[in-house]
Amino acid sequence: MKCYSYIRFSSKEQRLGGSRERQHDKAKKFADKMNWDMDESLCMYDEGLSAFHAVHRSRGELGVFLKLVEAGKIETPSALLVENLDRLSREQVTSQLTLFLGIIEAGITIVTLMDERIYDKKSLGEDTSQLFISISIMARAHEESKSKQDRRGYAWEKARKNARKGKKIKARCAGWLKLNKKTGEFEYIEKHVESVRRIYELYLDGHGVHTICKILNKEKRTTFHKSTKGWGHTQVKRLLETRAVIGEIQFMKTASTESGKKTYIEDGDAVKDYYPAIIDEDTFYQAQQLQKIKKGSFGKVGKMNNLFSGIVRCGYCGATKQFGVRGRNKIKYLMCRNAKTGLCSAGMIFSFKYKDLEDAFLSYCSRLKVNDIISDEMSDNKKQIENLRKQVVTLTSKIEESKIKVDNFSEAIGSGSIDFIALFRDKIEVELAFQKDSKDHLQELSAEIVELESVEKKSSESLKSLQTLIEQLKSEDDTVRLSVRRKLQKNIKELVTEIKLYQAGKYYVEMFIEDDSFKHLVHENKAIHSRRMAQYREAEIHFRAGGVMVLAHDYEKEGLRLAWETEEDNRITKKTLDGLAKNDNISAEILEEIATQEILFKKNVEGIKFKDEE
Repeated sequence: MKCYSYIRFSSKEQRLGGSRERQHDKAKKFADKMNWDMDESLCMYDEGLSAFHAVHRSRGELGVFLKLVEAGKIETPSALLVENLDRLSREQVTSQLTLFLGIIEAGITIVTLMDERIYDKKSLGEDTSQLFISISIMARAHEESKSKQDRRGYAWEKARKNARKGKKIKARCAGWLKLNKKTGEFEYIEKHVESVRRIYELYLDGHGVHTICKILNKEKRTTFHKSTKGWGHTQVKRLLETRAVIGEIQFMKTASTESGKKTYIEDGDAVKDYYPAIIDEDTFYQAQQLQKIKKGSFGKVGKMNNLFSGIVRCGYCGATKQFGVRGRNKIKYLMCRNAKTGLCSAGMIFSFKYKDLEDAFLSYCSRLKVNDIISDEMSDNKKQIENLRKQVVTLTSKIEESKIKVDNFSEAIGSGSIDFIALFRDKIEVELAFQKDSKDHLQELSAEIVELESVEKKSSESLKSLQTLIEQLKSEDDTVRLSVRRKLQKNIKELVTEIKLYQAGKYYVEMFIEDDSFKHLVHENKAIHSRRMAQYREAEIHFRAGGVMVLAHDYEKEGLRLAWETEEDNRITKKTLDGLAKNDNISAEILEEIATQEILFKKNVEGIKFKDEE
């Protein structure tokens, strides 16, 4: 008869102690003794998988074997050799018994090598005491594991309580620290601390996680564990996210266990100053904000070709713009992702010259003032803040009045009748409910004030940083320029939410799409008509503070310029008027209307209609 060996142990220490070899030798000797044919190709090993939580059945080789049995792909009769029944399972008795009887019902004999007991349909039918013996073994196995779990849980709970009082847990020592047994305090492992700080330095300089791994490995920095050969993506990503670097520890607890997979939730508040901090909070939160903006990626290593990666979109369909290089001259361009598959609402494929966008963006951003990137709505923040502060004062006064009422009601209760007391208790409850709701509303108002106050400050800081980097980009050192471009890419994403590109103009593309003769011309000579369409191209830069900068085709330099350039008194410049005069889609009447207007708004020019809007 064929037989199969199943070996399981739940810790690395058991493997080092020879658990695997011992169980295999026992199985081989028993198979030889019974003259059974042991199938070595189907010998199963589940190392470090728990039978108490049934992990070996959901993710281990035993689970695969059981599926084969269920599918009828294991020949019968045959035997499954295990050291003891607790190798098969340590779950609750009912679950163990179901597994045990299910294997036997499928025609598989179970043999326990510890006592060489054989369990099959015949033996269980003839001697029911075998069933009771097996159930007692299952119960003992479950109780042993449960007792261990309870003891560990109690010890861990005690350690956590002590940790909140300041006592350190050796098992929760960060990789860059070591616990001094004499003092009971954590101490730096200098080379590892330097590595963590280097990771944050590189990340804030604009390097992606994969690039950081390469740099650390090139610098031959050792990881926290000797068994780890080099720095990997997961390790670096965790270090950029863990609050342990700022000295905090967050305990977790098991919320649920399903098919051996545990789900964890936070167990109480984080313990501050548990570890000695190695990264200051400003640096840590900059890294967190950066991950949200960049979604963990800073583009490919190399020349950092695209400063606008991830924020450039097609103005017509909203799809992302892909960066590419083509032709002998290796011209960089941006193309709508949907246009390649015919899904773009513009209907045709026209690329947008990347260099024109970058040159114009950097040129005009270097001259912007913070008011230029804040929307008219957000520039009214001071009025909003003033109004909110008035609401805070009013609400605070009402809460104080309510507290006085509660005190008065409480005094009245002491000397009143039962009905009188009931009446005032109801009033106290009403006032306390009002106080609670008012305090919640007060917190909301305070949070809104803080947010509004930070808009101009953040925008000002980001713009100043961007303009400093643009100046540094003039360096002749390629290494410096590459580093600056990485920082620029990060800074642009902090300042700009998206850039919408209209490669055939925002207002004119429908006119060309609907013109069948134009479509025919495009098909016949796309290059010529692509250049023709480029005369109407536009780029809308949307800033996080709500402002919008519009760039349009420059007829003189064949690049991009501000769509509406104004003088200091907000009057349209002669340069803009001359540019508009060259645009076939703006009539002479409209040009005259623009030229004669006394004052025009810098961001939103009103009263102007284009031919396709008339």
